[in-house]
Amino acid sequence: MCRIEINKKELSTYITAGLPDMEGTKAWIKAQAEAGADCVGLNIPFSDPVADDPKQQEESYQSILKGTNLKKVFQLMEEMRGEKVEISVVFRLYYNTVLRFGVEAFAKKCKEIGVTGLTIPDLPTVEQEELQTALDKEI
Repeated sequence: MCRIEINKKELSTYITAGLPDMEGTKAWIKAQAEAGADCVGLNIPFSDPVADDPKQQEESYQSILKGTNLKKVFQLMEEMRGEKVEISVVFRLYYNTVLRFGVEAFAKKCKEIGVTGLTIPDLPTVEQEELQTALDKEI
């Protein structure tokens, strides 16, 4: 997650990966970094986003129609990090996406590409041990 400091204002933004397309997503993130944003929440689209509001659900649907998936988002992040875009990025995604990729492989890849935090709305605290263990190994 983005580190919040007392008495310091931070600007966090939120976008859905793959909109308007992957190159457009990269351009949005770069523009936000250049404009002074401290953190970008990057929504990884999911086919059944039950914890999302109707606008976010529609964005996920449109992004999936364009072929967006976790592997493509990882590739996008690798490209951005290679271009020295260093803004903090917090992935927002559903746990089935992590499970499908593989928990340990997911944690390792997040570390490699500099993901700074995760928001997983359908992962209750009592069920976080497997993911937390995998993440702790990568820190």
